[in-house]
Amino acid sequence: MNRGRRVLLTAILAGSGVLATGMTAASPDRPGPRDCRSMEARGPLGHLEKLADELDLSPEQRDRIRELMEQQRPQMRAWREAMRDTHRRLRELERAPTFDEQAIRQLAEQQARTMAEMRVEKAKMHHEIARLLTPEQRERFERMRPRKGPRHRSPGPDEE
Repeated sequence: MNRGRRVLLTAILAGSGVLATGMTAASPDRPGPRDCRSMEARGPLGHLEKLADELDLSPEQRDRIRELMEQQRPQMRAWREAMRDTHRRLRELERAPTFDEQAIRQLAEQQARTMAEMRVEKAKMHHEIARLLTPEQRERFERMRPRKGPRHRSPGPDEE
């Protein structure tokens, strides 16, 4: 798999994790904690600490990655909030006494556009981080990324 494809897949997985957390937090009928403030408080800077430890980042690399993450943070927060709001509105429409296909489609399309923006931004961030790393660090960075196992793959045509 080429490097660009791995970065994009990582961004998609990371974005999906953020979205799934936001969706769980926004869903009032799900059991368990609905407050993702602890995840947001840790946020990307908690991820930076893990990167710094596992990749043995220099102080300059750490500072530059922190700057990148801080620049990205307000937009990602806004997109997560938009996703929560859209999800809440979709749930309300699903439970409404009358079915409004046009409204549901419109919100679903809005949600898809937001998700696409988030994924592109995540891919851009991973690319920028990788550019700051040495070849050895980049190799370790690639190994740190989650891999999809058989449980998470999409069913094939014969499996549906």
